[in-house]
Amino acid sequence: MKIAVTLLLGAAMAGTPGAASAQDRPAPRPAFDACMQRASGVTVDVRACISAEHSRQDALLNTRYRELMQRLPPERQAALRAAQRAWIAFREADCSYSASRDAGGTLEAVMIDSCWMEFTTRRATSLGADLEFERKYGG
Repeated sequence: MKIAVTLLLGAAMAGTPGAASAQDRPAPRPAFDACMQRASGVTVDVRACISAEHSRQDALLNTRYRELMQRLPPERQAALRAAQRAWIAFREADCSYSASRDAGGTLEAVMIDSCWMEFTTRRATSLGADLEFERKYGG
């Protein structure tokens, strides 16, 4: 069962609708990879690894969002706020849809957790790029 969870998790993360290609994804963190290795496919341990990484990425996303908001003029702040709200709604809907393939199964929670982590990681990276642009060229 542990091997099945690990294989299905890898396949699910790679095949999630809306998922970025490998070249668009931030490189995996060594701490997350090490945690996943230690988890050895045990669902509760896999979920703990994903949760820890998601929390780290969410904190990074929020820090970058706040700093970016401070650098933008009011009209762009409103646009970013609207984009962020739309992104949150899309993340929730897309991850729920993706996990519905395994509705009720033990993998459903792992798929939702990993989907949220992937979306959050990509959004944190995107906001980081926007912030870097504003630092260099913003007013």
